Amino acid sequence: MRTIFLLTLGLGMAGLTACSTTHTDSSRVVDWDRISSPRPPQTEGYSQFLIGRYASLTNDPEAAARQYAAVAQNEPDDPIILERAMFSVLLTGDIETARNLVRKVDLRTSELSSLSRLMQGVEALVENRPGQALSILEGGELGNFNRAVADGVAAWAALGAGDANRGLTGLRNLRTGDDFLDGVGVYLLGFLELAADRPEDALVTFDRAWGSGIRLAVGVEAHARLLASRGNVGQARGLIMAYEEEVGPSSLLSALDRDLARGKAIKSPRLRAREGAALAIYAPGAALAHQTRSDLAGVY
Repeated sequence: MRTIFLLTLGLGMAGLTACSTTHTDSSRVVDWDRISSPRPPQTEGYSQFLIGRYASLTNDPEAAARQYAAVAQNEPDDPIILERAMFSVLLTGDIETARNLVRKVDLRTSELSSLSRLMQGVEALVENRPGQALSILEGGELGNFNRAVADGVAAWAALGAGDANRGLTGLRNLRTGDDFLDGVGVYLLGFLELAADRPEDALVTFDRAWGSGIRLAVGVEAHARLLASRGNVGQARGLIMAYEEEVGPSSLLSALDRDLARGKAIKSPRLRAREGAALAIYAPGAALAHQTRSDLAGVY
């Protein structure tokens, strides 16, 4: 794209020079062959970029996705183009195109933008390369939100790589400065402790998450399940009642409460690496959906 922009700048300067002539010279002959000659190949990429930009500004994500993806296929190491393409194709739900785009990116590229790096790490985890996912997600400069998401996914990638302690340490050290994101991180820590067969630690962590005032339905359900599995059914139902009084009804928690009322045996959840990673993306995305009316949450 740098070549494209330089070419456009040159054409624009040439046009300005031509327009500076203040008189008409009828003796000059127009070279029609030169004007009608094929356009340089770089102009195709520039036109696709402009069409994509216009489409995104006029709320046409499908058209924007097509145009940006076409440019990114030819410029896979341009972080700005790749980020725009990744955002657009994910917004339309075209996961396969997003996967194809990140597969073309050199893993050594240090300028990967945040969403592209996150997608590349997720792709590595999906393809059962948790160690590589971990190294991708722990690198690069990311904003608070994407850093929180990346750290959450990285913690579960560490579990998948057989190094649960690394993931636990990462979540314990998670500090974004955003109370809700940090609270989500505490719930994720509790889930990871359960997955690592540390229920005592998980109980302490879930108690801390509840005490922080953060109310995450899926986290509260895990907390209640853990309590019930240890015989504390009354406390588990009290937790559900408190959530519904403070936040409102939750179909997830209501279903658990019915099971508890019937005396059904309850097991605490033990997520696999990919399930935990999905939760690490979903939970912050759901929170974002409540905080903004933009399309951004749909990407996650």
